[in-house]
Amino acid sequence: MSNVFGECSLCHGPLTPFGSLACAEGTICRNCVALLSPFLSKEEVAEMTLQQLNEHIEYRKANAEALKDLKVTRLIDGKYDLYCDEEKKHILFVKGRDPVKENADIIPLASVDRLQITKQYNKNDANYVDIFVKVYLHDFRFKCVQFMTNTFPKTDVNVEAYQQAMDLAYDYLNKIKDLVSI
Repeated sequence: MSNVFGECSLCHGPLTPFGSLACAEGTICRNCVALLSPFLSKEEVAEMTLQQLNEHIEYRKANAEALKDLKVTRLIDGKYDLYCDEEKKHILFVKGRDPVKENADIIPLASVDRLQITKQYNKNDANYVDIFVKVYLHDFRFKCVQFMTNTFPKTDVNVEAYQQAMDLAYDYLNKIKDLVSI
């Protein structure tokens, strides 16, 4: 019996209505999507060939092994924790508390090109604004690491919650800037 949604172009498993992503040569299933870096954007996946996706999955497997040898310290405790291995000059952004379990991408500090703070309306509720930190990269597996540092009501832009959110975003930027200049 064939799947009404088709099959994954990468693993040939069944596609489902949710979690699949289009790539340059077809569609990949949510199981294959789960193997990709969480910082790889949908736009980047859409431009990738099946060979590039396979190479990215191989990179993620090698990344998982390399994580076991890092000596990281947590520098910022937030929605995404910032970790650093100063000896090997790598940074990691981790949503939970375990970089190895999450297979956090190991990002060489030399790949950091520029940093930016952005504000966007919340996708689920236009009455809220999300603050993001973007770390633009060159010579790496993807172009940008973007993560949300905080959310606040858009009516409260001048209150303490907004200032705390911005302070945290600047903490990330300043820590990364300090590390890049090591």
